[in-house]
Amino acid sequence: MKRKTQDLVRLIIFAAILVVMNIISHFEFFRIDLTQEKRYTLSSSTVSVLENIDEPVLFKVYLEGEFPAGFRRLRDETVQMLEEFQAYSDYIEFEFIDPSASEDEETRYSIYRQLQEKGIEPTNLQVQEGGGRTEKVIFPGALVYYKGRETTVMLLKSQIGASSQTQLNNSIQSLEFDLAHAIQRMSNVRKKEIAFIEGHGELDEKRTESIAVDLSETYNLNRFNLRNFELDESGNPDIAAQIRRMRTFDCIVIAKPTKSFTDLDKYLIDQYIMGGGKAIWLLDGVDIEMDSLSNKAQTIAGALDLNIKELLFKYGARVNHDLVKDMQAAAIPIVTRMVGNTPQYEFYPWPYFPLVVPGTIKHPITNNLNAVKTEFISSVDTISSAPVRKQFILQTSQFGEIDNSPAIVSLSSVNTPPVQSNFSDAYVKLGVLLEGEFESAFKNRIIPNSPTGEKLPMVEKSKPTAQIVIADGDIIKNQIQAGNPLPVGYDKYTQNMFGNRDFLLNCFDYLLDDSGLISVRSREVKMRLLNKTEIETHKSFWKILNTAVPIGIVIAFGFFMNRWRKFKYARKK
Repeated sequence: MKRKTQDLVRLIIFAAILVVMNIISHFEFFRIDLTQEKRYTLSSSTVSVLENIDEPVLFKVYLEGEFPAGFRRLRDETVQMLEEFQAYSDYIEFEFIDPSASEDEETRYSIYRQLQEKGIEPTNLQVQEGGGRTEKVIFPGALVYYKGRETTVMLLKSQIGASSQTQLNNSIQSLEFDLAHAIQRMSNVRKKEIAFIEGHGELDEKRTESIAVDLSETYNLNRFNLRNFELDESGNPDIAAQIRRMRTFDCIVIAKPTKSFTDLDKYLIDQYIMGGGKAIWLLDGVDIEMDSLSNKAQTIAGALDLNIKELLFKYGARVNHDLVKDMQAAAIPIVTRMVGNTPQYEFYPWPYFPLVVPGTIKHPITNNLNAVKTEFISSVDTISSAPVRKQFILQTSQFGEIDNSPAIVSLSSVNTPPVQSNFSDAYVKLGVLLEGEFESAFKNRIIPNSPTGEKLPMVEKSKPTAQIVIADGDIIKNQIQAGNPLPVGYDKYTQNMFGNRDFLLNCFDYLLDDSGLISVRSREVKMRLLNKTEIETHKSFWKILNTAVPIGIVIAFGFFMNRWRKFKYARKK
């Protein structure tokens, strides 16, 4: 009787615990993530984005069909991530679509064209499995719809030189950011303002059209000429009004200027930054273009003096007047012979076009990106005296080389294989992020005169803000074909797509995204891959271990329990 009472008490306690937990879960939402790296725990930034959704969001994911194991993993992880989104928002809807499902070839290719027009590029997948090779064209992307708007998400992150397993793992690591960022882009009610500065020979609209189109999904784009002033009542340029106009911009971009900045130009930029404005500097350290090599075999790369050295020096950075080469470089087309009147091209690696792999530096801006293509890039130094935080975000491989200007650049160098011992400058710094409170470059200096002779306003220390300095103006430039701009980072000669677009978008998002969503890019998901050699060598052993052993354990447990019960009750009798 006593034993029955104890069992009843235990049952009541257990039932009470279940009831209490059920009541708590009704009023307080929580989930338990037992993975080591908390891979299924969404960041607070992502949760904030999801909680602000007030209309249905539809994800059409084109990852359905028969895939090799790696892509099945990407598909399953995408499903799990979207299900996590649903746990925080009832407005999340998704469907997985096989673009190759139609048996009609014309219908199938029509769908392929539509997906490509929307920015989802196909991938020709070849994966070795069990002694055979699987090959299939897939579209690893998604279309996202919200409030009558549409955007594209590429789920597969291509990376030059990375194995297929590494690319898939990096793609999985980026899932939370990519999917949440797509929602955020379409949710922004008030778009922040970005201005491309003009007046010093910067890249024109045609050469920056590709990045402008990408940025316009999230931000408002402007072109602002520093030298076009409003006039005051006396007909003189209104400097104070110019500063006020600049401060309506959240970020300015100075993209590949070729002419010197006046003291007044520098003063306007300085006071804009002192007001908390953010800036991206894309500057060439030397004066050289590939066009100068089109009609002659060699040219001289001289220093490009833009008269802004002391401005950047005060902020904590310096763009050097040198040329950086790298053994890891993009290829350029060289005419090797003529067939009739048609030139025949061959492609040669060009050390003056370094391919920068951002992943060598761990930072949210650069995490899991494809190689970034640069052209005639220079090195960047930081100034220790400047009281701001400095973080390098671009650097060469371990096989870099610095040529000081003036330097002779010759096309004939492609005929000579690079000697590794000559590339002894490891990890040359090419770009830097500056964050903090900046001192004015005009502090304790003479301020430029106003046209009316009145004293101009002067702020000596900035609000907390940030700047990015990269020693290459071509990094943001898109190529043009048949009068139309190509995607930034796409090389029409080699038909390779580099990571310039994603890198630049990350730069803008890091500077301007107050939600902190960009920090999600730092998340790492560890690869726990099976040892294929071990599996093939001991296949029979692992089959038996995973099938017979569990069954044997259940049988042994049942036999033991049966014997124990017989023994127990036989003893009582």
